[in-house]
Amino acid sequence: MSSNDAAPKSRTWGPVISGRGTASLTSTVTDDADGGQGCDFCNLPGAQWRYPCRSFARTVNGNDRIHVAMLGDWYACSTCHQMVSRNEWGRLRHRTLKRYERAFGTNSATVTAAMTDQLNVIWLAFRAHRTGAAVRIGGGSSE
Repeated sequence: MSSNDAAPKSRTWGPVISGRGTASLTSTVTDDADGGQGCDFCNLPGAQWRYPCRSFARTVNGNDRIHVAMLGDWYACSTCHQMVSRNEWGRLRHRTLKRYERAFGTNSATVTAAMTDQLNVIWLAFRAHRTGAAVRIGGGSSE
């Protein structure tokens, strides 16, 4: 278990990928209601994989500057984990944007382009700060 597991988890999902100037979302993604961890890529509850990762902060540009702090390890559902492990970032981006649209409604092409750029920035930082192979939550093998 990583020392980062003890850190409180809080990731802003809406504002990170939509920009404060393009949406009035203030939702924060935290642990699932049952105490589990949600997917940090698509926001689906019940993550099944953990990626050891150093905490990092980034500024994401939209209509204004948003400072994003990502705390410790990242979590993924099985579908997102498969895409990450295969470097299928385009498919992962499509999945994330579709799940976002289902949750918050359809965006204009301009907003979708901005969200895509912001996801790219955050995911590049995730890759740079990863410290090891993904580990199956609840036991089993790692990558």
